[in-house]
Amino acid sequence: MNRRFQKIYFVVLIVTSVFAGLTLYFVKKGQENNSFFLMDTVGRLFNQIAALESFEQSHEITTPIQKIVVESVSGDVEINQGTNFRIQYSGFLQKEKLDKETPWSERIENGELNINLKKLDGPWLKFDWSSGNERSGDLMAQHVVTNIQVPQDWNGSIVIRTTSGDIRLGSLKSTKVDLKTTSGEIQLEKIKANESVLKSTSGNLDIQKSEIKSLSAGTTSGEMNIEVSSENLDLSSISGEINLAVSPDKTYEFDLQSVSGEVLNDSSLEIKKGDKPAKLGKITVKNVSGNVRISRQIEETQSPTNE
Repeated sequence: MNRRFQKIYFVVLIVTSVFAGLTLYFVKKGQENNSFFLMDTVGRLFNQIAALESFEQSHEITTPIQKIVVESVSGDVEINQGTNFRIQYSGFLQKEKLDKETPWSERIENGELNINLKKLDGPWLKFDWSSGNERSGDLMAQHVVTNIQVPQDWNGSIVIRTTSGDIRLGSLKSTKVDLKTTSGEIQLEKIKANESVLKSTSGNLDIQKSEIKSLSAGTTSGEMNIEVSSENLDLSSISGEINLAVSPDKTYEFDLQSVSGEVLNDSSLEIKKGDKPAKLGKITVKNVSGNVRISRQIEETQSPTNE
């Protein structure tokens, strides 16, 4: 089952259990109108999920692209390496909405590909227990995944903004990666980039087996797990742990600050007085309410080669 829908059905199960308890409570209190409203809301919630239909649409891009810009609300964004430039949209939508108009739009101008996934309509559950107004409730379970495949020799820049959606990049090269998400996770694997700026609010940030010359990353209410070869790292976190594994062939200057958390650092990484290391890097870490762990990678990083 799709990971997104595992979460949705889990939420539905919890909501149903809570509503069942409230229904019994209102029946005992003689408030039958509220109990009928709750049962009706749960019924319509299941009807909406039953009305969802899986879909998949894709097409190739033949125009040369130097920059990818994606803005997405309530949808995941994936970019990975393929044989040619291709865009695929997949997920679950209500059939009547899919037949009328797709929620995404594309524009190519001066070598820049812009994709916009608009917010999927439908309010979340709303309740009014005391007034005489008609009560209504609704929950939208629609979700779209935007997958972009780039050729092996592509080396452009990437800008992605998501709300309530994850960002995943895998096995590709880029001059600059600029990612920001709210209520979503950021995942990078086998990425080679000159510069990367990553920001996550209410979501974890995970980088594996990547080479990024200059990395700036920050999280709020989320963990940071990073395995990277880099010359300069600037990491910050509020209410989340930072676990960093760096290149085994570099020595670093450190600027570490932690409030309400421990700092555990492999002493072999730090420059000793009088040392003149051949490969020098700098690590800056600021963390509020969370531990910081820094160590060497066990194995050499393997990532795409940048010609």
